[in-house]
Amino acid sequence: MIVEGNYRLQTENKLSDGTISYSGSSGYLRMIKTDDYVRVGRNFVTQSRYSHDGYLTAGILEVKGNFYQRYYSYYSNFYATGTHRTILSGTGLQNVNFERAESRFNILVITKPIDTGYKFNRTHVWNELIEEPADEEAPTAPTNLKVTKVTETTVSLSWDESTDNVAVIGYDIYRDGIRIASSSTNTYLDTKLSPDTEYMYFVVAYDIMRNQSESSNIVNAATDKDTTAPTVPQNLRISSRTESSVSLVWTGSTDNVKLAGYKIYRNNEEVDFSNGTSFVDTGLLPGTYTYYVKAVDAFDNLSEQSNSVIYDNEPPTPPELYAVSKNTTQIVLKWHESSDNIGVAGYELYRNGTRIRTQTGTTYTDSGLSPDTEYTYYVIAYDTSGNRSEKSNELVIETVVDTEPPAAPSNLTVSSKTAATVTLAWYAPFDNVSVTGYEVYRDGVLIGTSPTNSYKDENLETGKTYKYSVLAYDAAGNKSPLSEEITVIPLAPHITRISPVNGQVIGGAKETGIYVYLANTQNATGSTANFEYSEDGESWTKITGTVRGPYQNSSEIWHYIGWNLTGVPSGNYYVRCTVIDESGASDSIIVSYQVDRTPPSAPENLVAEADSGIIRLTFDPCPEADIKCYKIYRSESEDGWYSHIATITDLKNLSYTDRSVNPGQTYYYKVTACDRFDQESEYSNAVEATAIADTIPPVVLGIEPLSGTVIGRNTNITVRAEDNLKLSAITLQYSPDGGNTWFDVETIKTSSTAVFRLGNISVQETVKIRAIAKDSSGNESNGLPERTYTIDTQGPAKVTNVTATPSTTVITLRWNDVPDQDLAFFEVEWKDSEEGEFVYYNRTSSILGMRIENLKPLTKYWFRVVAYDIFGNRGTESDVIIAQTTADTSPPVINSIKPSPSRVRTSIPLTAQVSDNVGVKYFKFQMSRDLNTWVDIKEFILDDAKPNASFSYNYDVSVLAEGSCYIRGIAADESGNESSTVHALAVEYIIDRTAPNIPKGFKLIPTMSHPLHLPGSGAMTMTWHISGYTGQILKTVHIQQLQIRYPALATTTGLLHMARPIIINSRLSTWQEMKAF
Repeated sequence: MIVEGNYRLQTENKLSDGTISYSGSSGYLRMIKTDDYVRVGRNFVTQSRYSHDGYLTAGILEVKGNFYQRYYSYYSNFYATGTHRTILSGTGLQNVNFERAESRFNILVITKPIDTGYKFNRTHVWNELIEEPADEEAPTAPTNLKVTKVTETTVSLSWDESTDNVAVIGYDIYRDGIRIASSSTNTYLDTKLSPDTEYMYFVVAYDIMRNQSESSNIVNAATDKDTTAPTVPQNLRISSRTESSVSLVWTGSTDNVKLAGYKIYRNNEEVDFSNGTSFVDTGLLPGTYTYYVKAVDAFDNLSEQSNSVIYDNEPPTPPELYAVSKNTTQIVLKWHESSDNIGVAGYELYRNGTRIRTQTGTTYTDSGLSPDTEYTYYVIAYDTSGNRSEKSNELVIETVVDTEPPAAPSNLTVSSKTAATVTLAWYAPFDNVSVTGYEVYRDGVLIGTSPTNSYKDENLETGKTYKYSVLAYDAAGNKSPLSEEITVIPLAPHITRISPVNGQVIGGAKETGIYVYLANTQNATGSTANFEYSEDGESWTKITGTVRGPYQNSSEIWHYIGWNLTGVPSGNYYVRCTVIDESGASDSIIVSYQVDRTPPSAPENLVAEADSGIIRLTFDPCPEADIKCYKIYRSESEDGWYSHIATITDLKNLSYTDRSVNPGQTYYYKVTACDRFDQESEYSNAVEATAIADTIPPVVLGIEPLSGTVIGRNTNITVRAEDNLKLSAITLQYSPDGGNTWFDVETIKTSSTAVFRLGNISVQETVKIRAIAKDSSGNESNGLPERTYTIDTQGPAKVTNVTATPSTTVITLRWNDVPDQDLAFFEVEWKDSEEGEFVYYNRTSSILGMRIENLKPLTKYWFRVVAYDIFGNRGTESDVIIAQTTADTSPPVINSIKPSPSRVRTSIPLTAQVSDNVGVKYFKFQMSRDLNTWVDIKEFILDDAKPNASFSYNYDVSVLAEGSCYIRGIAADESGNESSTVHALAVEYIIDRTAPNIPKGFKLIPTMSHPLHLPGSGAMTMTWHISGYTGQILKTVHIQQLQIRYPALATTTGLLHMARPIIINSRLSTWQEMKAF
C-alpha cells in the first residue's frame, strides 16, 4: 500500500467552525505477511485504542515524514515483533515520538546519521537498529513484455520480473506513452478500451526508494471488433398521457462498450430515436397504439425489443343515469353501461360537482344525506387507459323531509364533580338521520344545551341535592323524550390519609415520597396538591419538586411529591399537604416526621491478621441501632486509593476473610458503617497485613460410586473436594496395576465438584481410581481416598429369530429376548440398499418388536437388531433380515374443503385438506354451476409427496353471474391412485352482490339492571323490521356503535330483536346504526 500523504490511525472530527481535530480510533494496522509493505510519503500517526501486540509481526513499514505514537486506552498500540521492519527514509530531519514506553519498533532501519537525521523523544525504542545508506540503485528493466489476450475492450499484458539490490516493489504501465497504472505483480489487465483500436505499451520497474528502471520492450495490441448487442431495455411504461400524446419511460440498457441510444417503435414501425430513457409521441389521433423500444450501441448492434405498452386515447360512451329510490338520508342511483373500444374499467359518480365514488358496478346507494335537501348527480365512465367519457345526464333529486324524533338519551352519569360543579355524560341515542344537540335540565328547568354528549354545570352549592335529565334533538327540530333522571350532590375534597404516616422517621441524601390520599367522589378532574414543611409549625416552606397526580382507583384519589432531603439537617419537621379541587375548594392535613441526616459513627478496633493465603479482618460493632451493613475497603499502598471489595450484612458476625491476595504483597484496609438510609460513616482506623503464601493442600471429600461397584466405561464418577482458599481443578487418575502406576483420565476446572467418565482407557476388568485436587496456589491433595471398581465390558447375547411383516408403508419387526440380566434396550438398524451402511433407526426397552413407518411402497429394506446393557456395552448383531413393502392401492382422501357453504361477492378463499397412506403428489380444484359439468380452476404438483397436505387458492368469481357455484377437489398419489369423483365432497357457494334492504324502525329500550347483576352495568333491548325479502335469505344483522374508533357491537342471524347486556360505566359508548348483510 502506497500512501502519498499522511497515514493516521485516528478519528477525524470536524468542528462547527470548520476546523479539523483528531482523536483516538478503533482501527488496526495489521502486517503479518513477509511481503506486506506500507510506504507513507509524509507523517505516520497511530492513536488506536487497541493493543497491536501480535498485529505487527512481519513486512515493512516505510515512513518518509515524522512518526508519532499517541496513547489511547492501550499503552502498546504500536508494538512490533517477529521480523517486522520500520524504515525511516525521509530526506530531512525526522521526529520520532513515543508517548508510552510500552510501544516500540522491532527492527528499525535508518538511512541517515542517527544524531543529525532523527530526533527521538526517548531512545532505545527498538529491539534492533540497522543503519543503511539510502538506496540509489535502480532495478533492471522488465523484459519479454507481451500481449497474452485481447477482447473488444481489454488487453492483458505479462512480462518477466526485474531484479533489484534491495527489492522491486512494483511496475508502472504506460499506454501510448502515458502512465495509466501501477502493478505489484508482473501482469496487468487494461480495461475500458475502444473496440477495433490499436494501442502501444511499455513497462517500468521501481524499488522501495522509487528508483525507476529503463523501459521494457514495446508491444502493440489491437482490440477486437464489437459484435455484442446491448441488453434489452426493461420496464417500458407510460409515465403520462394527454388526449393526443403519450410519454414513455424505461429502464436503460447496458453495453460492453458504449451505448448509443434507443430506437422507438409504434405499431411495429420505427418512428424515432432517443439518447435517453424517455420519449414523448405527440399529434396522435383517437385510436390504439402499441409501443416497444430497442437499444443500439456505437457499432450499430441492436438489442432485442423491450416489453410492449399500449396507448389508447379513445374514450368510452357516456352512461345514462336514473334514480331507483330515495328516503330522508339516502338516494339509490343506477345507470346503463358504457361501451369502449378496449373495455370500460369503471365509473366516477359526482354529487354537486364533487366526485364521491369510483366503482366498477352500475348501482350506487348514496347514504348519510340531509333530509329535505336537493342534490345534483352525474356519472363519467373511464377505460383501462384512463380515457374519460363525457358526463352522463344530470339528475336533480330531493330527499324526504325528516319527521322522526331521536330516541331518548341513556345512561346519564356524572363523569366528574367538585364542590361547585357537576360534569354530566350520557350515551348518544339513535336517530334516523343524526342527533345535532341536547337540552340539559336541572330540577326540571332547562339550564343549557350541548352539541356533544357531555355538559358541565357550574356555580352550584356544596352539599345540596340536584336532579338532572337530558333530551336529544335533530336538525329538523324533532325532540326525544327526556332521559331517566339522576341525583347529584357536589362535595368538597376530603383527605383520608397520608404516607409516610405521622411520626415516622425518614432520612438519607435521597428523595422520600410523600403521598396524600382523599376520598374518590368523582372529583379527580382538575385536582391539584401543595406540599410544605416547617420546623416550628408556623413558618412554612414549599417542598421543591414535581407534584405527581392525580391518580385514582375506585375508592381513592392521590398525589405525591419526592422530597429531596439533601441539605436538610436532622431534626423534627412538620409537613402540610393541601388538596384543591377544580372549583377551588380545598382540604389540608399536617403531620410530623423525624428526619435522620446523621451518618453512623466510624467502626473501631479494626484488626488484620494474615494466614495461609488469606487475610482475616475483625472489628467492633457501631453503637447505633439502625446499622444496615459494613463496607470493606482495600488499598495496595498506604496512601493509595481504597476500593470497595465487600459488604457485610450479617451483623452478628463482624469479620471478613480476604481470599484474593498475593503472597508477599502488603494490603491496607478500612471499614465504614451504613445505616438504613444508606448514610455512610467515616473510615475506621487503617490496618495493614502482608499476605502469606498458601501451603495448605486441598482435600478430596469423597468419590462415588463406592469401592466394589461394577461400572461401565460411561458410568458417572463424581468427585467432591474443598480447599481452605480456592479450589481450581480436579484430575481423575486410574491405575491398571493395583496402584503402582497412575494415568490421567481427565482434568476438570471446578471450585467444588467434578463428574468424570472413564471412556476407552486401556484396562479390562479391575481398576483403581483416585482424584488429585489442585488449588489456586498450586497445592495438590494427597491422592486419597482410592476406589476399586470392576469394569463390565461384555455386551448382551446375540438377538435371534428376527421376523418381518410388511405392508404398504410399514414393516413390523419381532424378535426373541436375550438372557442377560443387565439388558438396557434393543436397537434397530436399517439400510435401503444392499451396498449401503446400516444406520440407527430407533430403540426400545419394553417391547420385543418395532414398527418401521413412513416407508416407500414396493421397496426392499435391510434390518438388524442389537442389544445394549446398562453400561453401554454393545452386544452381537442379529442376522440381517430383508423385507419388501407391498404395492400402494389406496387413493388419497379429501378431508375438507373450506370455507363452509356461504354467500360470496367477488372471491372465495379456498383451502383443501388432503391425506394419503403414502403421500399426496397432485391436487386440483374444480368448479361447476350444475353439478354435471366440471372445469379445472387450479392445479398443484408437489415436489415432495406428503401424507397430509394443504392447498389454498383465492378463486376470483367477480366475472361469474350471481347464483350457485360448486367446488370440489381431485387428488392423486405417487402411485397414480386418484380420489373418486363419485359422491365426492362438493361445497356450494352462492354468488350474491345484491345488498338487502335497510332495516327499519330500529329502537332502543334501556334497562337499568344487567341480567348478570353486575355493578355499574345495564342492558339494551333493540327491535327492528326488514321487508322485501321474498325469495331471498337474510344472512346477518350487524349493529354498530357511534364512535368511529369502536368496532361493531354485535351480529345476529335471522332475528328481528335482540336483548344485549352492556356495561354502562363507559360514557363514550352509544348506538349509531344497523346494517343487514
